[in-house]
Amino acid sequence: GDWAYGVPLSDVKRLVGRWRGGYDWRAHEREINEQLPMFTRDIELEDFGTVNVHYVHKRSPVAGAIPLLFVHGWPGSIIEMSKILPLLTAEEPGHPSFHVVAPSLPGYAWSEAILNPGFHGKNYAEYVTQGGDWGNVLTRALAARYGPKHVKACHTNMALYEQLSLSLSRKTMAYEKIHRATGWTRRRLAAWIYEKLVLWADDYPWTDDEGPRQPQMAVPLGISYFPKELARAPKTFIHAQSNVVFESEHAAGGHFAAYEKPEALVDDLRRMFGKDGGF
Repeated sequence: GDWAYGVPLSDVKRLVGRWRGGYDWRAHEREINEQLPMFTRDIELEDFGTVNVHYVHKRSPVAGAIPLLFVHGWPGSIIEMSKILPLLTAEEPGHPSFHVVAPSLPGYAWSEAILNPGFHGKNYAEYVTQGGDWGNVLTRALAARYGPKHVKACHTNMALYEQLSLSLSRKTMAYEKIHRATGWTRRRLAAWIYEKLVLWADDYPWTDDEGPRQPQMAVPLGISYFPKELARAPKTFIHAQSNVVFESEHAAGGHFAAYEKPEALVDDLRRMFGKDGGF
């Protein structure tokens, strides 16, 4: 269909019909619980009080595995990392393995929303990070505040900077502004999220069940470039503001790289943090 004005009506009707009459939430709930070891804990945040945070934590069986903080984006959730989790924590000769912590951002899933007008890992004093979209923004902020003492390196699949982000938001957020002005409904929210999933990915075959300024950084940065990412900052910008030690160009993939191309993203992380990598 024609996507010039958002999600085609036929797609919205198909999705709504699936979710109303065919989607088995309990089956997917069981699958999520089996795939993702999930926990909650209270975290004391300076100036914010106590916040109960929901997170995935899976340790690798490999001694000396690298602690990795994965931060999801929006619209998104910890489901984004469900495909890369077993790859990251696997024991494979010649490749580094990772202990993975993936929090739900405040206000997402079972993480409590922050209501008062800064994440520092207590289990891992030193760790590396991976994130795209808001994950890129947040992990770079973590690096600026806690690196290099605690945050040792960052990897992103969406290296954006403020000037390019402003241009991007003007081009892609008009649809959102219309819904804010006329009022959100569950159908409109589904249509808005589905539009982003389709247009921001690189022809990933989404099923109806899957449907829905930055600080200078001194710690090492790795970047995976996927061709259908929303925008891409010039390398001269990135190198001028970051300590880039690893870059990888991919022939396919889009905004949801961890879900679209889990093997490619994990391969980049293994190469960056492996013995012969840039870190």
